[in-house]
Amino acid sequence: MAAATERRNVLLMVADDLGLMLGCYGLGPIRTPSVDQLAVQGTRFTDIFTSTASCSGSRSTIHTGLHTHQNGQSSIRSGTRPASSARSTSGPARCNRVSGTGRASAATCGRTRFFDKATETGWTFQLTVGLRDAHRDETREGFGNDEDDVRDISVPDYTAADVEIPPFTSSMPELRTEIVEYYMSMSRMDLGVRLIIGELAKRGLDRNTLVIFVSDIGSPFLNSETTLYDAGVRLTLLVRQPGGKSGVGTPFLRVLGDSDVLLSETWTQHAFSPHTFHQIQNYWPTRFRRNHRYKYHQNIAWRLNFPFVSELYGGLSCEGIRNAAPTDQPDTPEMMLGWRRLQNYVYCGPEELFDPEDDPEEVDNLAGKPEFEALLREMQAGPEDWQCETDDPWPFREGVSVMTTHAAQKLGMRLPDRFDFDPKNPGRSTVTAACRATDNNDKVT
Repeated sequence: MAAATERRNVLLMVADDLGLMLGCYGLGPIRTPSVDQLAVQGTRFTDIFTSTASCSGSRSTIHTGLHTHQNGQSSIRSGTRPASSARSTSGPARCNRVSGTGRASAATCGRTRFFDKATETGWTFQLTVGLRDAHRDETREGFGNDEDDVRDISVPDYTAADVEIPPFTSSMPELRTEIVEYYMSMSRMDLGVRLIIGELAKRGLDRNTLVIFVSDIGSPFLNSETTLYDAGVRLTLLVRQPGGKSGVGTPFLRVLGDSDVLLSETWTQHAFSPHTFHQIQNYWPTRFRRNHRYKYHQNIAWRLNFPFVSELYGGLSCEGIRNAAPTDQPDTPEMMLGWRRLQNYVYCGPEELFDPEDDPEEVDNLAGKPEFEALLREMQAGPEDWQCETDDPWPFREGVSVMTTHAAQKLGMRLPDRFDFDPKNPGRSTVTAACRATDNNDKVT
């Protein structure tokens, strides 16, 4: 354990598209011994959620402690020597950029020189390593396993029969083929973790280095990546204290956002998240709020189809779904993604309210049920207050941004208390005071 007066180094490893797909989180078939060992030596968090279901957006939040509409993908200087390696697209502005692809063969490329320099000079460092092994490549089913720099790396020989179908999707041959490749990529990522931790320990730097391992978003499959369901936003977070002696093997059960991982020291009782997945191509703004029991989604563009991100749409499993028999034919079962109907994945309502404790797959929408009306109103208030406080551009009234009507509000326009305009009942809406423009500036308050 580092002395109280000794400055700590920080090693932050951010793994792409991992979610909770690890042995230490209960996935039996996968072999990730190095990451699992970190969980044994440190603290394993069980309730951490990404701020957005997009890789670069989530990483920018990890680095800045700010949500995506606040941070501008910028970084914060902290007085330590920062270094960004491989994958990160949102890392420190002052950095020692090390060449490499971010897959396991490059995991120690340049890091040995960096660690040697830190040992020689006594630098206090913050090193970020992006591990993109589990990110899809440009093939139909691949995860980089055939790339030149990793082709010769030995990983377990998984088969289609070995894989465990996640509860958020449904078994089909195409999906099993993809998951085999996904498992191989994660075992390769685990090798990279072992190499980096080994180089750290070889120089004795592990004695005063805080090690953080976190995933950025959920796994890269339909009904997970790009969604704000827990399969898409619930993350791995492992923290090992210097020397690996504190909090050994302890699970931590507190609701936490990834904006708290690196730079914020405040635990959150309520997690708020925007959805922004490359929104020029995949436009579908939505916001969610959760407390320790319930979860609320406000789907701003709910009249649009939920978009298919191109890397998933081009995959084998998505094609298998598209080529399935039409469900309007006699005796043809409805297409499902786990427990969710495919049509409910594509067509979401304006609001969703879930109880993940009783409904972990988030398929029973409680919004609209009379017994949950009071809870719904309570949960509705949270996201809009948060949007106003953080200058989020998406607080809407009757389909129009509140921020674009500041001038009219100052001249007496009253905001209606509904998100969508009803052309059949245009005059039937109450007035709200939420998110009105102030008299002395152009900010929403």
